[in-house]
Amino acid sequence: MTATGTVHGQTLEQRIEALEAAQRGLRDELDRREERARERLRNEFQGALKASEKTIDDQFTKLRGYVVGDGQTSRTRAYLGPIVLGIGIVVGLVGNIFSSL
Repeated sequence: MTATGTVHGQTLEQRIEALEAAQRGLRDELDRREERARERLRNEFQGALKASEKTIDDQFTKLRGYVVGDGQTSRTRAYLGPIVLGIGIVVGLVGNIFSSL
């Protein structure tokens, strides 16, 4: 003997089937959202990394110019330039790291 009940015109088996279908749909939706979140994070970190790399390359290029002595006339300016630029490199790198977090 089997007992069947109906709620809103659905049998128990139809309701169970609908719940299982909804559960599969939720699982797929969670997978899609997780993938979108990963992709967004990946793109943001890659952008921050590229910006940091460009900044560091530019700063090292300028630092090389200062070390070689491009455009410097006195000995005090020859030492002051690399020191200031080195501080700028460190500050820029720290800023880029914090902006990526």
